[in-house]
Amino acid sequence: MLRHKAMIQAARLAFGFAGIYDEDEAERIKDAKDHAPTNAASRNTISSANNAVRKLSKFFGGDNPAPLDEIEPAHVRRYLDWRKDTPGGANNEIGYLSAIFNYAREQGWTSKENPCRNVKKHSKKRREVYIEDYLYQAVYQAASQQMRDLMDIAYITGQRPVDIVGIHSSHIHEGILHISQQKTGAKLRFEISGKLKEIIDRIHQDNGYLFLNSHGKPLTRDSLGRQFLELRKTVMQQRPELAEELSNFQFRDLRAKAATDIYLAADTRSASDQLGHASEQMTKTYIRRGKILKPLK
Repeated sequence: MLRHKAMIQAARLAFGFAGIYDEDEAERIKDAKDHAPTNAASRNTISSANNAVRKLSKFFGGDNPAPLDEIEPAHVRRYLDWRKDTPGGANNEIGYLSAIFNYAREQGWTSKENPCRNVKKHSKKRREVYIEDYLYQAVYQAASQQMRDLMDIAYITGQRPVDIVGIHSSHIHEGILHISQQKTGAKLRFEISGKLKEIIDRIHQDNGYLFLNSHGKPLTRDSLGRQFLELRKTVMQQRPELAEELSNFQFRDLRAKAATDIYLAADTRSASDQLGHASEQMTKTYIRRGKILKPLK
């Protein structure tokens, strides 16, 4: 009964119950996350789902919360317009809303068609940012040791932030770092040598995550993002001549930098293998620079 109630409340929260903070909120949020679109349960997915549900509740809540059966496609469209300044986040939040609504339908709480269906989401412009070495070094030199280690591993492995903060001692054995990508499930193996070995030998714990926050808890993707933005802000103040270029530097761009640099040194196939992509076409979206060509004469 608790689970049944929790899911109903989670669905209602997504559709408008803003400001509910009683003892059951954690259970409601947990159920919302359990049925959100994801390929792997993780503390990072939990954090993302929590944020999404809170954003949705702000729009659909208030003094007159929208009942489940009264949510229409037009309301979903208005939500997307309301969140137009962060199109990627808005698209993800509607994904959570859709998943929760589908679950409510499966449980028989509503027979209404999913209002998210056929609503056109924001088109995502292909990101073209390439982090030049001098920009990387400007941030790197101002970073803490932990942030330097995070940047190094992100670049030399070409993995996503969520997979970097998720590295655990159980992923390391017999000189190999095993990474199972949360987004795609792709399984990669990295030889622990060179810079990677140096970092792991220095911070490796016998039983735990490699990267922890200031409270000794596992570092999350969101926390990493916030720390990096603060670092970037500091560097922009210290190096105003680089401020415009630095303003576009996001931690996730290190994956594209890795893909591009591998491609420039080798080929697309090599970059695809490093990133764990199923096709070279997918990898091409991460390649931000073309090879230098020689004129015919």
